[in-house]
Amino acid sequence: MSCGDLRRLRTMSTPPALVLIDVQQGMDDPKWGARNNPDAEHEIGSLLAAWRELKWPVIHVQHMSEEADSPLRPDSPGNELKPVARPREGEPLFQKTVNSAFIGTTLEAHLRREGIGSLVMVGITTDHCV
Repeated sequence: MSCGDLRRLRTMSTPPALVLIDVQQGMDDPKWGARNNPDAEHEIGSLLAAWRELKWPVIHVQHMSEEADSPLRPDSPGNELKPVARPREGEPLFQKTVNSAFIGTTLEAHLRREGIGSLVMVGITTDHCV
């Protein structure tokens, strides 16, 4: 997302929420294969910093795998969120067990309650996270 994109978003009556999905240590596990986006964390960090500076809503989503061999299991170090994407006080964290932040969570209810109608979604990988 460019600075121009952020300027256009500023004209919206209600700012969009930034949703960070599965930005977890376990996404670096060789199990997932080679990544084609080695700068993803840097870009996510820059976008998150800009969002926080604007005081726009930030939402975090963490995958809590139920698969025995997954690096994203709750009892695995890979379950931890990466430092670049850890929630600050007041930023909600939704935990999920499937490949959707809306199934089995209260994310939709939260968005409706807060009047958030637009989202910008980011994650380490598109096919798993977004």
